[in-house]
Amino acid sequence: MTTNSSFFDEHIAMIYSNLMDQYMPEYFKSFEYTPWVFSLLGSVVIGLSGIFPLIIIPTEEKMAKEGYKDRKSHAYEKYIN
Repeated sequence: MTTNSSFFDEHIAMIYSNLMDQYMPEYFKSFEYTPWVFSLLGSVVIGLSGIFPLIIIPTEEKMAKEGYKDRKSHAYEKYIN
């Protein structure tokens, strides 16, 4: 049996259509492409990629309040004073 791309393309298309018919809700199937919706979604994702790390990375005030002291900043304070 020789393998060619049309054989795989037909089977992948058949599997995809079966999965779409069985598992996807109707409102996803009827969703049309609207560029402005996807551009808004992309803008939100890009915006959160800049804000999300600010929430995760602890600040020095938060670390000091929780009792954590960084060795590097402590050594730096001694050097400055």
